[in-house]
Amino acid sequence: MRVTLKDGRVICIVPFNPQIPAREFLKFINRLIDEDIYIMHNKRYVLSQEIKWKRDKLEAIKKNNCVGLAALHGRRVIASLEARREPGNLSDNVSCGVAIAKDFRGFGLGEKMLRMLISLAKEKLQPKNIYLTVIADNKPAIALYNKVGFIKIIGRYPKWFRHKGKYLDSLTLLLVEK
Repeated sequence: MRVTLKDGRVICIVPFNPQIPAREFLKFINRLIDEDIYIMHNKRYVLSQEIKWKRDKLEAIKKNNCVGLAALHGRRVIASLEARREPGNLSDNVSCGVAIAKDFRGFGLGEKMLRMLISLAKEKLQPKNIYLTVIADNKPAIALYNKVGFIKIIGRYPKWFRHKGKYLDSLTLLLVEK
């Protein structure tokens, strides 16, 4: 699906698929790590790790345990969103992850993709609950998540996430149907 951002750039949003080169995902995640934003990863990846990640992700999709979307600007991966089914007795719950390249934030891409991901997750994974985790200091992300319906705080973990030598609170937000 092609979308035009608020600044006129045209982006292609596609489901995770084998045709997206692992090398492009690698460049994407390593740029985020270098930026030192609020993500779990703090060490750069190498291509063999990214190839394994991609293979595992595609297998999870095949087993109906995950759905994912990537945004491409040309061949460059500029966003990656996924919804993952929890294991075992928690399998009716789906956790979302959102990552968008710095130069593509604030132009409407996150909202478009998150709404698409939620719709895809509901269709393919049929969850009872959809939730995500965000760092309490990440105000732009929280504003985006609230805008699409993640408005109920179901967990607050004090000083849970280490970022730049400080410990920050982590929030778990539940998607509330309107």
